[in-house]
Amino acid sequence: MTDPAAQPSEETPAASELSVPSEAEIEARIQREVQARFAGYQSAQDKRLAAAEKRIKELSKATLSEREQEEQDQSELEAEAEKLRRENALLRAGQKYGPEVVADFARLLEAEQVEDQLEMISKWRSPAGNIPVPQTTPQAPPAPVDPNRPPRAPDSADTREMDQTTADRILAPLRTQRWPGYEKP
Repeated sequence: MTDPAAQPSEETPAASELSVPSEAEIEARIQREVQARFAGYQSAQDKRLAAAEKRIKELSKATLSEREQEEQDQSELEAEAEKLRRENALLRAGQKYGPEVVADFARLLEAEQVEDQLEMISKWRSPAGNIPVPQTTPQAPPAPVDPNRPPRAPDSADTREMDQTTADRILAPLRTQRWPGYEKP
């Protein structure tokens, strides 16, 4: 006897009809959920931090005199105006140099440590960096050299004519030698 529960039922879908998400799809779904949760968590933390900073600022102002409060407010306004001037200059530079360059420059300015700034610059200067390397003009490949006929040595820069005494000094050993088949006139 066969057990009816052990036999495959005609109502269950075949294995080919089931869609199993790929590993990449699963990772993408997890990544989206983590990003959404992290963004929400970060937003909540930013709100709490802003409220705490506001409260600290209010408490520090409460201990100041009116004149000191006005001076502090004035210095804060000047700092805000300077920040807005820098942002305005960056926006103008973005029109001239492009948004990618300005974004890189802004990141460079935001780095607090000199080491961080130098690390950014070294990454940009490396061939794998995100700043394009200037293109050089292609040069013709050098002509192949025949090992049996090496290239001629370049002419010397000295183009003066040799005088007779220098020529005699160079040729003297050759004049004293006996050459077979050559008789002196």
